[in-house]
Amino acid sequence: MNIYELTAEYANLVEWFDDEELDEETLLDTLEGIEGEFNDKIENYCKVIKNFEADAKAINEEAKRLQARAKTVENKISWMKQRMFDAMEATGKTEAGGQVLKAKIAKNGGKLPLELDEENVPVTYKKIEYKIDNEAIRKALDDGEELDFAHYGERGRSLRIK
Repeated sequence: MNIYELTAEYANLVEWFDDEELDEETLLDTLEGIEGEFNDKIENYCKVIKNFEADAKAINEEAKRLQARAKTVENKISWMKQRMFDAMEATGKTEAGGQVLKAKIAKNGGKLPLELDEENVPVTYKKIEYKIDNEAIRKALDDGEELDFAHYGERGRSLRIK
């Protein structure tokens, strides 16, 4: 029986429990059988979940290893590009290379970069950004203040496997 069938079977048993014509010993035997199967099924689910968690951990560790390797390759690329750029600038060349691939030094596109003295920028060129201070709201609620815009909600529930 799968877990859905066992759950339905358990619910049916609760309904039968209200039926006074049902033999108590039969009811207890059936309950014991369903509970045993249900517990076995839950334990097996737990085992599969533990295996999946181990797989996920191994995959995440491998992903981190590959990310670190990719970063190393990207750093090599940056280092090589900088050496090429420096060599081309030192020789006064803006273009170099062979028949298949070439390197060219060009000005970057897009908006011109701004060089700012941030301390002396007038207020008219500054933005004010407001952020909600959750800790201040929690403190106010903990101190007994009634806030019409905030209140504590219910904690969620979760399944823990031990």
